[in-house]
Amino acid sequence: SGLCREFSLKSKEEQDDLFKGLLDAPVMHVDGTSARIDGCNHHVIVCSNGIATMYFAWENKGHAAIKGTPVETFGGISIHDHEACFYSYGYDHQECMVHIERYLRDSIENEKNLTWHRLMLELIQEMIHENNLACAEGITQEKIAEFEARYDAKVRTATKEYEEEPPSDYYRDGYNLYL
Repeated sequence: SGLCREFSLKSKEEQDDLFKGLLDAPVMHVDGTSARIDGCNHHVIVCSNGIATMYFAWENKGHAAIKGTPVETFGGISIHDHEACFYSYGYDHQECMVHIERYLRDSIENEKNLTWHRLMLELIQEMIHENNLACAEGITQEKIAEFEARYDAKVRTATKEYEEEPPSDYYRDGYNLYL
């Protein structure tokens, strides 16, 4: 049926407004995932500013999947999962904390003899909690400095642990996250 095509054509103005709203936002969350469409692999780019979300399905991954999406001309801060091609777009970048937490949990499972990732996960969860409590007035500079010092200590712990026990050829994700 042509229902989807008809809906798409009739909602073109609303889609254009959403697209513009994403471009005008200071921060945009971006993620890519694979999906099967009519038995073929496609790549879906998801763009959101917390209010509006749009999905774009393309046959290709990487830069080809970015074409025609708000990511292509976005000038603000992109929050994403460390996908390399996203770093070519936007003014600045932040890794999605949900992904960082997931990577840390995975490293905890796969590098049971190390401690840095468990300590880092606890610190990041505390930082997120503190940020959520102080969202209107922000976090004090003193608290930020404390968090930075504690973060640096966790990285020093990771450095020491990987010097004493280098990552295996089998599992390097924890080490890559540390880097």
